[in-house]
Amino acid sequence: MEIQSKIRLSMLLCCLLAACSPIVETAILPTVTATAIPSASPTLTPTELQTETPTLTEFPTKVSLPTHKPTQTPKPAPILINPSAKIDKETILDLELLRTVDTDSDLDSVIFSQDGTLFAAVPRSGEEIKLIRVATLEEMRTSVIVDSSTELFSSITNQFSVLEYQSNFEVSVKDLSSGKLLSLFGGHLLFIKTAISNDGRLIAVGSAPSESYPRATENIIIWDWDKRERIQTLYGDWYFEDDFLLIELPAAAFFSPDTALLAATTLTERSIIWDVASGERVKEIENVWLLGFSHDGTKLAAGVNKYLIAVYDTASWKLVNAPMNAPGEIDSIIFTPDDDLLIISTKTGTVMIWDWKTGELVREISSSGTGLLLSPDGKLLLSYYRYNREGGNIFIWGVP
Repeated sequence: MEIQSKIRLSMLLCCLLAACSPIVETAILPTVTATAIPSASPTLTPTELQTETPTLTEFPTKVSLPTHKPTQTPKPAPILINPSAKIDKETILDLELLRTVDTDSDLDSVIFSQDGTLFAAVPRSGEEIKLIRVATLEEMRTSVIVDSSTELFSSITNQFSVLEYQSNFEVSVKDLSSGKLLSLFGGHLLFIKTAISNDGRLIAVGSAPSESYPRATENIIIWDWDKRERIQTLYGDWYFEDDFLLIELPAAAFFSPDTALLAATTLTERSIIWDVASGERVKEIENVWLLGFSHDGTKLAAGVNKYLIAVYDTASWKLVNAPMNAPGEIDSIIFTPDDDLLIISTKTGTVMIWDWKTGELVREISSSGTGLLLSPDGKLLLSYYRYNREGGNIFIWGVP
């Protein structure tokens, strides 16, 4: 009886504890064995470690790195001009300096190709001729070194060719780009100066007496470049002074646009104009050392006594201009494409534009060069320095 009372008391206490304590209830959740929960850091066998390690073939055998490109000097921007605007009386006041090209050497001359896409910068003796593309000003070097007996011209095929005097009384003609010999012209004791017709067909070579052509007054020989034939010989004057035979050698020569006339200045500052077909003289002008034909060939401009400008009608050979006096010694003289204006440069680098009919000075540009050249289409004017410069500049002018 006593034992049964103790058992009932124990069961009653267990029920009371279960009813009052929720902690006990959570404690009776199913126990998870250790094998049911994966280990965070399982122990791997040596074989398993080897399979987990990437092999070398899983990495790229060659790493491609970005290619480093050296910094390149940007090319000059194209020259932008109005395609319909020639340099003439109507547009001359709008003329602007478009670009400047530094040639790093004193210049003797600048020459356009026949189509106007290239121009050649011909330096003084001992330097290399350079070709420059007009649209981009890209410079193309050549292997031709200029000396005192080198002249450059552009033929009708747009090919630049070099004339060089040879010691055997011949003048050689070579292609500027390749150096290939194109022709030999004989009969020239001295190589003085050349003139090229506008179409590049005729070449007039200033010369002097030679053994092959012994006449003492021979001055200029004209060659047909296409046929490689000598077509005319022009004779100058000779005279005695202190028992010496002196010959008037040509200092410069110019064809008229239609190649009907050839005008030359001499070292004695006298000009002679010949009819190319007949070889006869048609006019002589004293105290002249610069000449320039109009584009229609009806006018000839002359620098007289170094400071005066005279314009002659080529039919009557009468003066037709109003008086014009340059402020300095004249170095170049050209007509604008419409032939209404004259562009003149002085040896001090001043460029002046004159209305030759009225004598009015239309415009003056200082420090612009001594040499002048118009592009074949008349839309660009090149001016450049030829004397006493540390490096030569070519100024490119146009109507924007």
